[in-house]
Amino acid sequence: MRTALMKLVIPGLLVLGMGTLAGSLPQEPRFDAKVDLKVSESQVRAGLTMPLDVVLEALARSVGLQPLIYRAYDASGDPAKAQPPLPNIKLDFQGKPFREVWDLLFATYGTQFNLDYLFLPPDVVVVAPTQVITALVDAPSRTGAMERKPYLVAIPEIAYRRTETDAQGQARTVVNIDGAKAWVQNDLLPFLSREASGLSVNWIVVEEGGKLRALLSVLATPEQHTRFSDILQRAGIDFRPLPALTLPKPRVERTYVLTHSTFPEILSFLQTQVPNAQVAVVPTDPKRALIIATEEDHARIAELLKVADVPKPTPVVRRVYALQNLTFQEAQERLKPVLERELKGARLEAVPGNPKALLLEATEADQVLFAELLKAADVPPQVAPPTQEATVRRLYPLRFADAEKVAPFLAREVPGIVVQTVPGQPVLSVRGTEKQLSEVETLLAQIDRAPEQGPPVFQRSYQLSNAKAADLAKVLQEALQARQAQVPQSQAQPQAPTRQATVVADERTNTLIVTGTQEDLALVEGLIPKLDQAVPQVNLRVRIQEVQSNFTRNLGIKWNTIAGGNVAASILDSGLSLIFDSTRSLAALNILATLEALQRQGLSRALRDVNQTVLNNQTARLQSGETFLIRRVVDDRVERVPFDIGIIVEVTPQITADGQILLNIKAEVSGNVQRNPVDGDVDRFTKQVVTTTLRVRDGQTVVLGGLTSQENTQVQQGVPLLMDIPLIGELFKQRSQETTDRELLVVITADIVKETASR
Repeated sequence: MRTALMKLVIPGLLVLGMGTLAGSLPQEPRFDAKVDLKVSESQVRAGLTMPLDVVLEALARSVGLQPLIYRAYDASGDPAKAQPPLPNIKLDFQGKPFREVWDLLFATYGTQFNLDYLFLPPDVVVVAPTQVITALVDAPSRTGAMERKPYLVAIPEIAYRRTETDAQGQARTVVNIDGAKAWVQNDLLPFLSREASGLSVNWIVVEEGGKLRALLSVLATPEQHTRFSDILQRAGIDFRPLPALTLPKPRVERTYVLTHSTFPEILSFLQTQVPNAQVAVVPTDPKRALIIATEEDHARIAELLKVADVPKPTPVVRRVYALQNLTFQEAQERLKPVLERELKGARLEAVPGNPKALLLEATEADQVLFAELLKAADVPPQVAPPTQEATVRRLYPLRFADAEKVAPFLAREVPGIVVQTVPGQPVLSVRGTEKQLSEVETLLAQIDRAPEQGPPVFQRSYQLSNAKAADLAKVLQEALQARQAQVPQSQAQPQAPTRQATVVADERTNTLIVTGTQEDLALVEGLIPKLDQAVPQVNLRVRIQEVQSNFTRNLGIKWNTIAGGNVAASILDSGLSLIFDSTRSLAALNILATLEALQRQGLSRALRDVNQTVLNNQTARLQSGETFLIRRVVDDRVERVPFDIGIIVEVTPQITADGQILLNIKAEVSGNVQRNPVDGDVDRFTKQVVTTTLRVRDGQTVVLGGLTSQENTQVQQGVPLLMDIPLIGELFKQRSQETTDRELLVVITADIVKETASR
């Protein structure tokens, strides 16, 4: 029968509310034995699973423990409905230490299913929910002179076991757990209350060896415990006392971080020294671990980590080096001073039987340095001639030159000397005669010099009067770059660093800040007066005149046959243009007077008369008309774009070197706007454009023509009153339509504005 435990709390019994308890096993060899559940390897490989309570019972029995496992069943006795609901687990811990498996199971499922255990020496272990374990154990500080002891009392089989006959007539034995509970609650406890008053009892029903027993946790004084045992003996009740219950010490979780070692390296050491501690290494950081243990174990762990977490010694390597030119004795003599100074921990040994090799015992970093030293020392010995002078060794520190490059240069220039570089320092070790060393010193004095500096750099500022600082800065920067590119290669100094001159514009004060050599500043100072000139201005008098085309018939003027000393005319593809010189006598035609006369006769009218002064090469714009907003759709968005309608004249004068004026003229006339009656947008309009470029003298007048328009007028005449009679009124009136052609003339007079005072 599956182990079943029932917890009933009798009214009046003391139940202690405590935190989660964590059981612990004593340090006994049997708890370190490897698990052997007699499960075949094929079942383990197949992923066999079993209920957690069955696995815990089998584990406990494998090390000689008597398990008392709590499970609460309902009236049906269905294990699937037992409380607490325990999962099925895999049997994949065959061969591992019992203590490790037992603690791992409770660390994994204890918190999730509110499960804990209580070890009762020598061989009883109670597995039950935490609150049940709490009810069975009292802290000494809460009990005073009283103590709590457990007793295991046998329940008569007649109270819970009966024989029934099934439908097939087969007799079967049925275990009624409720009957066992009723015997404890209704028979045993009232009997104890009468015979031994003042006891506080907590109890649960457990199974042991196929029989149900009551596990009583009795809180009483020592005298009451003695009387309790005597009462049970005299009543003939089978019982046995269990070891006194003690409250396990609380376990605390703390985080530890190592500096030098990692927890996987010292994990076995910690588990050996503190077996009751649970160590969980952080997977992403092997130097960090979470440890659950009592306060005493935490103090022990802290001391152990101080001993274990120490820097690892640098590994020592033994390596053999072959000698090319020296023997071991010669190499040892040459390298001994360097080894004593640079490689104090290294040890040099001879290779038995091989005088052309040596063995070095040192760290990897020292091995690398020794290889460089040996390479410099293992050179053929210099054989001095019989009449050779005495040689002297001297050290020459270098301030600027590279020792590795200077050494072979000196060896080539001064034959017979021995030059070596001191590792890690800009120092040359030279052996030679006094004459050779004197020559070496002369060469070093010429070689070991600071790099030459470039010419001095100056900075000056120049405030401009007319030109814009930002525009002039670009021009000067390009001029400086062009000058530097034209410096002959023979004059350049490749060893001296060259610095590019810079020109910075301060637009707020219209000032240039120039940084460069004296030659750069001289070039800038020569260019600024030439470039910072006042821009000449041109006065433009623009008149826009509308003239009826039929006035030529009235006055007898033909635009294509105009002649005279003061008007120059020509026919362009886009219209008529004339040049009128107001400074000369009017031998044939005065254009302005003619236009005034036409205006007085009603044959023309002046639309605009503007007098405007502009800078040279700047555009003057004259507009007379309206601005319409034209609808435009861009990326599903409707925009209103302004568009100018009417008369627009743009004139750009340019003064030539000989004092004449080039006029770039653009005249535009647009009108007859037609709108869409639906949305009111502009659908169509007329447009005429005349563009030309003319050269005129100062004070001459330019006339642009060819911009025409036509006006249709309908006139109705008739007999008054009669012409308004319906139907017959048409007999007393007449209609006439008159078409008037008009031409737009643009008259431009250009005058160069003379400076009234010099700069």
